Amino acid sequence: MSALPPKPRAIRRIPQEIWDVVMRNMSSISAGRAAHVLRFKIRPNQQHHVDFWKSIFKDETWLIRIANEFDSNPIFIGRDLKRCLRGKFKSSYLTLVAESRNWLENLTEIREALLYSLRSHTFNEAHMEVRLTNGLRIGIGDVYQPSRNIPVRLGKLLGYKAGNVATSYLQYMDDGPIAREIVSPDIVGIGGRAISLIQVKKLCGLTITLRDGYRKQYLFEKRDIKWHYDDVLEIMHDPETHHVEGWKVERREEI
Repeated sequence: MSALPPKPRAIRRIPQEIWDVVMRNMSSISAGRAAHVLRFKIRPNQQHHVDFWKSIFKDETWLIRIANEFDSNPIFIGRDLKRCLRGKFKSSYLTLVAESRNWLENLTEIREALLYSLRSHTFNEAHMEVRLTNGLRIGIGDVYQPSRNIPVRLGKLLGYKAGNVATSYLQYMDDGPIAREIVSPDIVGIGGRAISLIQVKKLCGLTITLRDGYRKQYLFEKRDIKWHYDDVLEIMHDPETHHVEGWKVERREEI
């Protein structure tokens, strides 16, 4: 590979703070390329962000189309997210969701673009899950076959932190490219606010704060769930936000 030409004097004079603003207004992978060519520094958290997305996607075809054409920011959710940001993908599990579903009329095209853009992988269509060669498993149900409740490996999606049920999420386009935590009361399950993983074994609601400050809730269900919604007596809703506050079921032993 040929050496890069000397950095122009005008570029050398641009403060790092300006480059930080530029980075925040570019897609992750593109920002990484620009930093390499123009030779400005990337903050450590920004570099982790760039490396993470490049480890999963071989190009930005799907990411940019979803984010720009349909204004639907891609988001990863999972308790393993922070270890993945450190490059530890083996045996990790994440789920991929979209900020909105403005692309539903183009679903077939979006599916194909996603599978094409991912790095080398195997795809289990029945489970709507891909497995990358680096060992990372990704649930893609929300963007492959959208439904009210997203089927995932719930036992791998959430964990405990400091005694609280917790998980993390990372947005593709983000003013601060960091993994943000989700904890109670933004995690709900059987009976209401989740204080135990037992409550979120089969149904779970996660509320996250998007880049524009909007609060959005995603509903998940255990993949291959072996019980039916006839067991659900009531879905509890917040009267103001209309978010699900939890589920009441017929038999506690079904949790």
